[in-house]
Amino acid sequence: MTLAEIEQAILDCFTEVYNVKYVGTLKIKRLEPVGLEIRLGIMNDYKPMYISAELDDVQFLKYFKKELYDRNLDMVEFFKGVKSYEDDCLQKLDDRCGCHETN
Repeated sequence: MTLAEIEQAILDCFTEVYNVKYVGTLKIKRLEPVGLEIRLGIMNDYKPMYISAELDDVQFLKYFKKELYDRNLDMVEFFKGVKSYEDDCLQKLDDRCGCHETN
């Protein structure tokens, strides 16, 4: 199979398993001597998910579909938490540091 055919088969797997159209980044790399590595930029292209196996193309697509079923990616929610402070002193919240005492 060509990489374009594999890409289309992977997109079809998302439609079949989750009944959605995958619109994130998708990169496919052939492994030597045999196998594929799929890079999925689900929700965040800077922290991608990789699925890879040393299988021929047909077996890999079966494996990929099983991984989609097992991982339940349609139920996963991604969050990013950022803690912020009003000023530069991170210890202001902890009055034991003594940095805000007046003499």
